[in-house]
Formats: sequence, structure tokens, C-alpha cells
Amino acid sequence: EYNFVDDYNTENKWFVEDITIQFEQATKYLYLGIFILLFVSLFVVYTTYLRDRHNEWCLYCSIGYSRKAIYCSIICELLFTFITAVLIGIIIAFGLVLSLDAIMMKPNGIACQYLYPDKIIEIICAFVLFFGLLQIPIRYALYKIRTIDAMEDDIY
Repeated sequence: EYNFVDDYNTENKWFVEDITIQFEQATKYLYLGIFILLFVSLFVVYTTYLRDRHNEWCLYCSIGYSRKAIYCSIICELLFTFITAVLIGIIIAFGLVLSLDAIMMKPNGIACQYLYPDKIIEIICAFVLFFGLLQIPIRYALYKIRTIDAMEDDIY
């Protein structure tokens, strides 16, 4: 039982097997939880936004806009919102990374890597997925668009 010697190789193997792999799995679950929470909150907020704009789109339909033109305007708004959010997020995140590096990492002699290409690709894929999934409430809202005359007939 006592013939076991700890050296660099066995400790490195133990570190990789028992710690690194566990942290990688925990990080994947954490990312999934954040992704689900972000999507649910974004979906609820965007659905509420679409309900608020429903009468405006019915008015557009009444004055002669086609559903395709209304859809294109909704998509342009959504793209503008996404691109603005991404740019603001990049500026804030880069500023925070630089300040944390200057305040916490460099004084302790720790080198910091700023960009992780694999994570950037994952984030871009998440944004594309969000954009695609937000098409569901848009399509549903477009299906419910009627002219103002038809809306008044339903009230009485």
C-alpha cells in the first residue's frame, strides 16, 4: 500500500483526470443554463414587445403594406437591435477584460489571453440560434395581423 510515489507525471495525470475534466463538464452545464435562461427571458420580452406593436402592424396592413413588407420591417428592427446589442456587449466586455487585467492580473504576474476563437464561434452560433428562434413569435404575430376594419367587426 505504501509503495506508491507521487511525482510530477502522476500528479499531472491526477490533475487532468480529476479536476480539469470536472471543471470542463461543469462549465458546459453552466453555459447551457445561462443559454436557456437568456433565451427564455429574451423570448418573453420579445413576445411582449410584439404584442405591443400588433396594432401598428394592423394599421400598416390597412393602408396597403403587404405581410412581406411588414415582415421585412420587423426583421430589420430585430437585426438592428441584435447588432447594436452585440457591439455594445463587445465594447463593455473588452473594457472590463482590459481593466481586470490591469488591476488584478498584471500586478500578480499573471498573463491573460483576451480572445478565445472557439468561444467566439460558440457565441456567434448562439446569436444565430436566438435570431432563428425569435422567428417563431414573429410568424405567429404576422398570422394574426388583420385590417383595422376586421378588428372593429370583432369588437362588436
